[in-house]
Amino acid sequence: MNLDKELDTISTMLIAKNRAYGNSALDPIRIFSTADTSEQIRVRLDDKLSRLSRGKPEGEDPLFDLIGYLLLLQIASFDAWPSFEIRLRRACALVVEASARFEPPMMRTPGAATAVQICAYFKNDPSLLIVHLIDLWTEVRA
Repeated sequence: MNLDKELDTISTMLIAKNRAYGNSALDPIRIFSTADTSEQIRVRLDDKLSRLSRGKPEGEDPLFDLIGYLLLLQIASFDAWPSFEIRLRRACALVVEASARFEPPMMRTPGAATAVQICAYFKNDPSLLIVHLIDLWTEVRA
């Protein structure tokens, strides 16, 4: 796994979507929901995990999306930072730091159940969770 390369790929997508959608993930219009930004991102994560575990994703890459949402969740906690790109770089730096604690699993079967289990186990350590999901994502694509 080349963590820096994978984070760069995901960051490029997040920056492009943030520009295209006008920062809607971190600054939504709030017509139907008044939940705070972090809670809204958590709901999106749960929706993605539900679809991943119960359906067959068509035309999407659910692991890629999960990693993106987890980075957005971290970015949402950096309110005092000046720009999306700077907050994204900080979130990626935290992931790289967490990779020092990463221990590749001995055996696993790549798939939806594994992604859901990884999320449930590491949900309180988002940076390490991202490292595990990137590892799974690279394994699935291989």
